[in-house]
Amino acid sequence: MGETLERGEKIKIPGFGVFNMRGKKARLGRNPNTGEKMEIASRRVVKFKPSGVLKKALTGATYDERGPC
Repeated sequence: MGETLERGEKIKIPGFGVFNMRGKKARLGRNPNTGEKMEIASRRVVKFKPSGVLKKALTGATYDERGPC
């Protein structure tokens, strides 16, 4: 799975959800211990979007193609 995501391809697991890579821009942050400002480097992160089936199983809510009903 990791190699597939590194290549920039998404992974779709029916009934579970979709994993894909996303880029985050560099930004200014703060060290919570010292209060010192610092730059947080840009990076790539894995994003997960659960399927409607999984959402329904976890919350008991009704979902369709348009979202929560």
